[in-house]
Amino acid sequence: MKIPPPVVKLRTEASSVSECEVGDNKVHESSLRAIAKQSSPRYGRDCHENQRFSRNDDAIKSPRHGATKPAGAKQSCPKDGRDCRANKSTRKDAVNCQLNILATRKSAFTLAEVLITLVIIGIIAAVTVPTLMANYRKQEVSSRLKKFYSNLSQAVRLADIENQGFIKSTYSQRKEDVGSWWNKTIGIYMPVTEETIPTYTIDQSTGVITPSNVYVFNDGTIMYFRNLSSTSSISIYYDINGEKGPNSAGKDIHYFNIRQYDNSETKEHWVKVCAGPHCVGGTANSSRETLLKYCSMKAASCTVLIMKDGWQIKDDYPLGI
Repeated sequence: MKIPPPVVKLRTEASSVSECEVGDNKVHESSLRAIAKQSSPRYGRDCHENQRFSRNDDAIKSPRHGATKPAGAKQSCPKDGRDCRANKSTRKDAVNCQLNILATRKSAFTLAEVLITLVIIGIIAAVTVPTLMANYRKQEVSSRLKKFYSNLSQAVRLADIENQGFIKSTYSQRKEDVGSWWNKTIGIYMPVTEETIPTYTIDQSTGVITPSNVYVFNDGTIMYFRNLSSTSSISIYYDINGEKGPNSAGKDIHYFNIRQYDNSETKEHWVKVCAGPHCVGGTANSSRETLLKYCSMKAASCTVLIMKDGWQIKDDYPLGI
């Protein structure tokens, strides 16, 4: 009897690729195309041509050559133990397995997709970042102004309790040495860490001024005094970021006023801190629309506008922050 040649199994040279295993068949990813062409003469035809059916030692030709398989006949392929139809089924399962592996693989972005995404992100950033930075600066200015106003009001109230009418009674001392006066009165409750001579000028709507002395707080903010000739009020300029720019009134420099009021007839007395140049009348009683005009013309009124807006810098604020 002629012994048929062994069935040739497909292999791949790649050793690091994915593989599927169906029965005792291993199919590598790199041999997917070869597996899809399993009708190649060597693999399929040899099995059919050499197939034998045996029962009671009778040999029957393969159905491919026109023979009819008797009932109960056992179909086999030498050396393999599987008939041609089983081999075909095995190969089909292997192909399906390999296709499933390819379908479940994670896909990556192409270079074009990455570049398009970066361009979109850049456009969004160019539009939104300036607005976000402007809002951050506004929030910083308004929060520091509110903190300074609150601390100064508290210190003035305590100083007046300690020495009622101290704004007028200490006028000569204040005019002679305002730094020493501050440390002995309001500064007890709101101390400065340093007194220094400024190295910059301040841009105001009424012109450029050079403060004679500035007083530095522990958070880096500074203040300096103006209008020390009045016996009943003290003008204070407050710079929220020290000597950093822009050093412009209404932007990083804002105006406050400490005012003492006494009425000999009614015995009314008060000392309070006001935003802007007036504690009574003037900008203190002006409408918001009027303050918007004042702020654009005279920056000393801008602090009143911010205070009137609840210590917020709104979008219609006349000066850029």
